[in-house]
Amino acid sequence: MPRALATLHVDTERAWRGGEQQMAYLLDGLRRRGHGVVAVVPPDAASRPRLEAMGLEVVALPMRGEADLFAVLRLRRLLRARRPPLVHAHTSHAHGLLAWAVRGSARPADARPRLVVSRRVDLSIYRHSFLGLNGRKYRRADRILCVSEAVRRVLQADGLDPERLVVVRDAIDPERIRRATPVDVRVRCGLPADAALVLAVGALVPPKGHEHLLAALPRVIARVPRAHVVVAGEGPLRAALEAQARALGCADRVRLPGAIDDLPGWFAAADVVAMPSVQEGLGTSLLDAMAAGRPVVASSTGGIPEVVRDGVDGRLVPPADPVALADALAEVLLDPARAGAWGRAGSARVDAEFRVERMVDETVAAYRGVLPDGGMDA
Repeated sequence: MPRALATLHVDTERAWRGGEQQMAYLLDGLRRRGHGVVAVVPPDAASRPRLEAMGLEVVALPMRGEADLFAVLRLRRLLRARRPPLVHAHTSHAHGLLAWAVRGSARPADARPRLVVSRRVDLSIYRHSFLGLNGRKYRRADRILCVSEAVRRVLQADGLDPERLVVVRDAIDPERIRRATPVDVRVRCGLPADAALVLAVGALVPPKGHEHLLAALPRVIARVPRAHVVVAGEGPLRAALEAQARALGCADRVRLPGAIDDLPGWFAAADVVAMPSVQEGLGTSLLDAMAAGRPVVASSTGGIPEVVRDGVDGRLVPPADPVALADALAEVLLDPARAGAWGRAGSARVDAEFRVERMVDETVAAYRGVLPDGGMDA
């Protein structure tokens, strides 16, 4: 019979982003199925109080990048003390640390913990690799969980063993979005009550492509004079985006409210949700938007086309194309009946294909695939 699994999960990220939400969903799902879970995060990680509030066991361990030898030694001691049969790295730096930590964590060597890694970005592992070390790191993983087929294709093109690549798409709890208290975003952001609201969600970093959304805004306003853009997120590009809005003459139509604690309640206020990414592993904020019944306009890049069906749930446009993006946004804003139909279709698709239960089941199957005897009792 299948036995309960004991797993240890490492995440080095200090901010709370989509990957950390996915980890929280997974740990809660594993626990509900009777599996043992321990989370290891930095002492100052935003995930630490959230995971603790969920009643999960959390170990606070200083980790300063994947070249932190002291973190490797701390993890190795933790693995020797806990002896988990499987460890799961949820970030690239966690992967680097664990690739070294597991090598000396058990005697004999064949009793070492199995290493499972989540890969969330559709980038070559060699893009920022020093002397090809990323290749060595990824070849030490027993399984790599790719959040989309797009990510899997990139890793296979990098020469990784396809037998070790498993697609486990991200997922959400739709009811978490639907039961959230609606937020009057127009009041919160000081917008007119009749503003046509374009909402974008994501860190203010280059891969999210927010500069293309701002570049599209004047063309949207020309067709939809009530249009305003709200970008919920924080990051190093804030000043550049603010300067761009001023240069375009539409600073009064743009709001950057920063990181949002009650984000699930914001989606209901949006007339359309935009994701202008130039790189995207999957795009879980699109799933949140679709669960809320909102139409979406997104770039046809990375794993996004695995979420959004063009002309069914919303509109897909080429990445880094402000003209196409503007025309698609205007199309949605000017056709409420079509927007409503797309929103309903997206909501139904999330229910059918992107629930947390499916993601947890597929992850457990991937775990059992690397354990001796498939994690089964003799």
